[in-house]
Amino acid sequence: MLQISENAQGPLIIGHYGGSNTGDEAMLAGLLKSIGPEACRHATVVIKKGSLEKTCPDLSVPTVPATLSSVLGALRRSSCLVLGGGTHFHDDYTTSR
Repeated sequence: MLQISENAQGPLIIGHYGGSNTGDEAMLAGLLKSIGPEACRHATVVIKKGSLEKTCPDLSVPTVPATLSSVLGALRRSSCLVLGGGTHFHDDYTTSR
């Protein structure tokens, strides 16, 4: 069972972000705007690869890579999970098919 930290931070936002897809990054920008500045300061975004700085230079939120250990660690520290835009389940994280 996943244990949530007593010092939980803000939301963990999972989507298909960081892949230089303008639509996905636009959905993230809208989501962050809708949750408000206080939640944004404490939010963490899971990114596919790279960083959000290339496609979303105005978004200054902490990010974690989309690895199992990183996501689980961020989830333990988060106050809630938000499934944002983009594809959530796919097989392009691997080089072998």
